[in-house]
Amino acid sequence: APPQYTVDNSQSIADFSFTRVAYLLELDDKYVWASMGTFTDDASQIGVPCMHNQCGDGHSPSMYNQLVGNVNVVSNVPGLTGNGYVGNVEFWPYNYLPGNS
Repeated sequence: APPQYTVDNSQSIADFSFTRVAYLLELDDKYVWASMGTFTDDASQIGVPCMHNQCGDGHSPSMYNQLVGNVNVVSNVPGLTGNGYVGNVEFWPYNYLPGNS
């Protein structure tokens, strides 16, 4: 089944209307915030990936493995903050063992 979000405003965001995507990860008292250029033009595809066809656009699972540009990182962990990186989005509902990447 698709993830049950407390708030999901993705349907109110028009395709091609955003140029950046950001994610925040918190663990105990540590955090990392990563923002980047878009890897999709569909806001319904930037949530938690899952294998159910009702995830993302409602027709197919959301899966991405591609380069992204203009990555900016902010963190309270020393050495993780920086701007203008090129990164790779590995975003799929499987585990991240080497055979799956």
